[in-house]
Amino acid sequence: MKTALNAASLAELSSHRSAPCLSLYQHTHRSRPDNQQDPIRFRNLVKELQASLATTHSIAESKTLLQPFTELADDFEFWNHTLDGLAVFSAGNFFRVFLLHQTVGDIAIVADSFHVKPLRRYLQSAEQYQLLQLSRGKFRLFEGDRDHLAEIEIAAGVPRTLTEALGEQLTDAHLTVA
Repeated sequence: MKTALNAASLAELSSHRSAPCLSLYQHTHRSRPDNQQDPIRFRNLVKELQASLATTHSIAESKTLLQPFTELADDFEFWNHTLDGLAVFSAGNFFRVFLLHQTVGDIAIVADSFHVKPLRRYLQSAEQYQLLQLSRGKFRLFEGDRDHLAEIEIAAGVPRTLTEALGEQLTDAHLTVA
């Protein structure tokens, strides 16, 4: 359901022309108790989309168009793992969800194309990098951007220490100066 935000996904959104295009942005929270209000605020934004659709579409059509939003609102696990912002786009059979590391203003728009201006700004400052932390005893891997740095979980089975990698048959430590 969640999609990585990159230049290709932005191009896909920008080129999509299957009206009506529903765009929803929301400020979200990473942890409790603040994140408990996020699904409620999301449902309120969906009601704004519904009111906008009601001016040009029947109730049945509106319900069909809003079905993916309703399913997302009811996904308890999703709301326990959000970041600082959320962007959701839907049109016909097209549905994309992006979790953002920056806050965005709450907005719900129905138009002939997706509202992607906030994502353009976000991508301009979201160049990502990886950081490898090495020490004698272990290593850690991080991924970050200008505003955020988070540890990446290493896959199960990957050795995390020198002993795990080489076993107990270690040679004496040597110091080389050049």
